[in-house]
Amino acid sequence: LNENVRRLRRVTREARERQAAKERNQPTPVSGLWKSKQYDTVQSKVKQRLDEVITLFISNLIDLI
Repeated sequence: LNENVRRLRRVTREARERQAAKERNQPTPVSGLWKSKQYDTVQSKVKQRLDEVITLFISNLIDLI
């Protein structure tokens, strides 16, 4: 009886360890941040500046050609 209990505990522990290792290897899903509808029409300052830089870069590239 003691042998069976030990074996059952060992198998349970190994299964728990395998499950924990499996969960550690999976990436955690990223949830989006909540954003108010009030700001849907406001353009990002980063995007605005990036667009300016890209436009400037393209115009300089065209001037070089």
